[in-house]
Amino acid sequence: AGAATVNGEKGQTVSIFPWGGEARGITLEGFEYPLEDATMTLARPCGISNRLTAEAGRIKVDVGCLLVIHYLSTK
Repeated sequence: AGAATVNGEKGQTVSIFPWGGEARGITLEGFEYPLEDATMTLARPCGISNRLTAEAGRIKVDVGCLLVIHYLSTK
């Protein structure tokens, strides 16, 4: 459980997966596909290939852990 901020550039891709089982109470703000109080499982990750809509996106989870992958540009 906890919260984190992903800092980057608008349009960068961020993928989010549950780590070690189910994750509940997930809220994503500042992403193309926001979530509010969502549940993720490995069978239904619902956080793959999301995009930042600003220079920062906020991730919060109430129960469980998340693996966050931030794809950086190689320009």
